[in-house]
Amino acid sequence: MSRTAKGTLLIDLEEFVWKKSISSLKIKSLYSIKGFKVCIASGDIAAENEVLIDFIPLENAKNPIKIENLPLGKNRVISVIPFDSFMNEVDFLTLRAVYDIVSETNTFVVNKKTTAWGNLIFRLIKSNSLKNINSPDKETESDLQILRGLVTDSIHPLLFDVSGLFGSYTAYSFGAKEDYLLKTGSYTFDWLLCKDFTVIVNDPISEAKTFTEEGKVTLPEIAPGIWILSIFDKEGNLLDKAKITIKSGKDSKTGHFSHDGIALLFPENAEISCKDKSQLLCKKKNVLYSNLSYNIYDFTNRNELSFSVNFSTGKAKEYSIKGKGVFLLDEEGNLTALTPQSKRVDLEDFPLTALNYASCFYDNEKSREVLMLFNPEYWNYTNEIQDVSADFNGSINDFSEFDGGNYPFIKDSKSGIWYAVIDYDNLRQTNQSGQPTFRLNVNDKDIEIGKMMCAKKSESGVNLEGYIYVKYNSLTPMDYKFPLIIFNRQNPEYIRKRFESEKNYKVPADFNFSKIEDIKILTNFRLCPASKNLFRSYHPIYSDKLFFESDPYRMTYLAYLGEKFQIKSDINISDDTELKTAPVDLFEISSGKIKKNVTDYLPAYYKENVKNILFLKKEAPEFGYIQCYTSSDSEAFAKAIGKIVRFINHNPGPYQIHCAIGTDRTGIVCAILEGLCGASWKEICNDYCASFYMGILEYRGEGCVKYAVEQCAEIKDVYLESNLQEKLITNISKKGNVSRKEILTMVSRLKGE
Repeated sequence: MSRTAKGTLLIDLEEFVWKKSISSLKIKSLYSIKGFKVCIASGDIAAENEVLIDFIPLENAKNPIKIENLPLGKNRVISVIPFDSFMNEVDFLTLRAVYDIVSETNTFVVNKKTTAWGNLIFRLIKSNSLKNINSPDKETESDLQILRGLVTDSIHPLLFDVSGLFGSYTAYSFGAKEDYLLKTGSYTFDWLLCKDFTVIVNDPISEAKTFTEEGKVTLPEIAPGIWILSIFDKEGNLLDKAKITIKSGKDSKTGHFSHDGIALLFPENAEISCKDKSQLLCKKKNVLYSNLSYNIYDFTNRNELSFSVNFSTGKAKEYSIKGKGVFLLDEEGNLTALTPQSKRVDLEDFPLTALNYASCFYDNEKSREVLMLFNPEYWNYTNEIQDVSADFNGSINDFSEFDGGNYPFIKDSKSGIWYAVIDYDNLRQTNQSGQPTFRLNVNDKDIEIGKMMCAKKSESGVNLEGYIYVKYNSLTPMDYKFPLIIFNRQNPEYIRKRFESEKNYKVPADFNFSKIEDIKILTNFRLCPASKNLFRSYHPIYSDKLFFESDPYRMTYLAYLGEKFQIKSDINISDDTELKTAPVDLFEISSGKIKKNVTDYLPAYYKENVKNILFLKKEAPEFGYIQCYTSSDSEAFAKAIGKIVRFINHNPGPYQIHCAIGTDRTGIVCAILEGLCGASWKEICNDYCASFYMGILEYRGEGCVKYAVEQCAEIKDVYLESNLQEKLITNISKKGNVSRKEILTMVSRLKGE
């Protein structure tokens, strides 16, 4: 490849040398940028050749930076990655832009406005999803045009949902532009240790906020993500800090903010005697908590404290505290932790010896908890460890840190093992594997994903150690590599077999077209459980997977089934807002030949019989792919179901319901409709998972639909629920602007009563 082109890269320093409106304390403490690394990437540039400049000191970047020998080509992604004073990459401040380098002289500006598009294209290149990015063909050009129309440059790139649009592209099922916009969140907590303090979150969007009184603190307009929240006194000294998780448009709340040591609030009528006051910083009166006045002792860097208390009433009592945080001793002598505490356990109580502490987790079914582990010796981790934590994934498309919780670990004094105890309830949302997935962080850095050890031996002795779920798209493994939590009650061979089967891409020869059951598998067409006239399927008139060899057959046989079962009403829950078709190839059943490029494909049965169509996206714009999996408890989701209920009640059956491929949106909506009709959970689950057998490299585990149904029904475990139908009816009618009577009428119509 020619590397003779020359270009000039202009870095917008306003993005790094912060505006005067940002407090100097935030600049000094959190954004001490020392320099940059500049990288260029594209589909035809090997990773080892990507770095153009290893380090540019900040003081040298006051003028435009000249970069020579830029490789010619289209859609080059320029990344400007800042480093802090410890020479760590500050990932969330990385700026990107996409340019065509086509001549000897090129001038670029890389700033906040160019970054959302740059992040998306960078992601697609790294996942190998855009193979023709450097020399686009017509299909790639079309894809880029669609994607470009959905990217918003006018907002901060942290408020653009790159993962969501990336997932839509891999599924080729796009939402509206507003579907990919995130909202800022807020964080509310209590602070009782001093007055006149300033709170800073190290996201680029929020501003420092100063408070003059102790009590409840709310920080608004924080970017979604996992951030460091820091508290400073009026002299600028750091008092405390901790990780916080912010979700789009949500207010995250906790009790008292975590504390680096022990802070003890006690009533004024009590006198405390401590065996060791060497680390006692202050004793202060008139701290208000729940409208009562307390004194406070502050023990910094202590995680154990023994003391006795004498009350004016003559009572005396001995106390012992283990763990950091803020603790309240009330008038009655009760000791309560105000700070959320990591649960402490004795590792010797767990049968971990046989695993030599090499696993990352242990499933304790009795207590319904998972013990997460990090053994530095096993990992050959020799650096000093300041903190260990685990991030849990909750995204159906990708590992987005802010979709799951972040859990700090405790160090076991006997073994040196770091651990955290996580409730089952906090592991309910899964990724598309259907299993909870996690990422270990040591000193705020991810452990290399390829070395994740999920030690789990089955009864047959098959060792799943190192088992990682890898997502496939088209015929290429993606960069989704998820270490899984596999529970004791689950069959690991079954899970492995299902995942391996995802690579079982099916061609027409894999189907016997003389068998109606094979035709139904090919088309994803089947009758929904508990109904007599609700059929679900692949999109009946729009081929979403033209690049698959099986699609001409799929589209042809969808028309055959639509006519066979006399479909009269179409419930379209894809992104369609009007009837559309696309040039497709069709398989002619009579001749056994392929008819090329049918320009306006609309089956005869559809023209003649389907007189009623619900375009759900038009009626409920907020309804979408991600919302089905993550927000099935929302009013917007319930109102979308309500639209379907009314459509069925006012139009004749049989009904055909579909999205693009009939897997995700169709899968979740059908699960809810089937539940409303009284289908059992086993029937619902089997129906959802059956879409996988089409053989188009799409896999969704049971956990995906389980979480969505539980959220919609507001229950914790569908296996323990005795009346799922009633819970769903109650919640849909309460939130969905649809009456119980209307829902029951729909149920009667679908059952043919």
